[in-house]
Amino acid sequence: MARLLFVWELGWHLSHLSNIEMIARPLVGEGHEIAIAARELQCAHEVFSGISIQYYQSPFKQGKAPEVTEYLSYAHLLYTSGYADPQELAVLLSAWFGILGSFRPDLIVFDHSPTALLASRALDVKRVIIGSGFLIPPLEPLLGIFPYTKRTPEVLKVLEANEQRVLKVTNRAISPYGLKPLSRLSDIYSGVDERFFLTFPELDPFRERESAEYYGVWPIARAFTPEWPEAGNLHIFAYITSFPGCRRLLEELRSMDAGVLVYAPGVSQRLKDEMEDHNLRFTERLVNLDDVAADCDLFVSHGAHTSVARMLLNGIPQLMIPNYKEQLFTGLLVKEMGAGLVCEREQESYIDALRKILGDANFKEAALRFSRRYRNFDGEGAANKVAHRLNALIKG
Repeated sequence: MARLLFVWELGWHLSHLSNIEMIARPLVGEGHEIAIAARELQCAHEVFSGISIQYYQSPFKQGKAPEVTEYLSYAHLLYTSGYADPQELAVLLSAWFGILGSFRPDLIVFDHSPTALLASRALDVKRVIIGSGFLIPPLEPLLGIFPYTKRTPEVLKVLEANEQRVLKVTNRAISPYGLKPLSRLSDIYSGVDERFFLTFPELDPFRERESAEYYGVWPIARAFTPEWPEAGNLHIFAYITSFPGCRRLLEELRSMDAGVLVYAPGVSQRLKDEMEDHNLRFTERLVNLDDVAADCDLFVSHGAHTSVARMLLNGIPQLMIPNYKEQLFTGLLVKEMGAGLVCEREQESYIDALRKILGDANFKEAALRFSRRYRNFDGEGAANKVAHRLNALIKG
């Protein structure tokens, strides 16, 4: 029996916990001892019901992040995640050392967890990274240069300066712990035993990878059956949070001749009460996207990778309003394949985009092409393959 620690440090959404659950459950059946250090623990007991598991709260940067003019690479992402101040980063590392020392894992699985990865360099332990394409950045020449970043000599000079600034902070933070200084930021992500890309090649924003293995996107655990409003000839499902154009989007969705179901965590109850109508209904529980897709004509979201991919697997065209860079990159890839459109958070109106997608059969056909390409994809089978590989890594 081995001790496996799953860690999730950055990002939001239930998909992180759900992915871990699908890997952890068969490993528990093999007799291994499992622990998870999670950014959000409030849903963990539901996701991991029936599994004997130990829980830790992941350390992560809290409070206001330092301002960045433009996100161009992973150096910027790290800078806003605790890597702007060596003392702050040292405290986060100390907290991670406490978790690692308490559980004493034989293998660690990292899901978007750079500081945990950094701390784990002090241990003689097997290490694995899982995540979407965006969450596993390319290592060279500079760590994770974002898609659409121009690689002119002037921009590369700026990127190098940004990396050196974050690298200096990192090395100052790890110095008191006796860790070997990093030569590049990519050292944080290098030297791991395995990388599992939980996406499809078409949705990997970094695209060209050497010997990457893709394991697709898996169902989200503990989701519920949708209850559509009985109105209109079409069905639209929206999965949104509060954002500058939220009221306008809801008003325009309500104005359409369609039954609209909305899952909107973070949107005020006051706005929900104001917007709810005979054809627009809010659900307070995350619904099963595969069940939604069985009777859905359009998916509206911020472009979260897992939900976008699940709906593409079901052939559903999409309107995406990104809040973050990762969502933007996912949205642009879907737009590029012809299966959706991308709008801005503070756009004056969304109605033209909504009507265009519903009125042009090419969007639906592009989504169906993706669906047909992966019609034999088995998410549970893919998760079991990852679990099997981890089990072999432990034994081998």
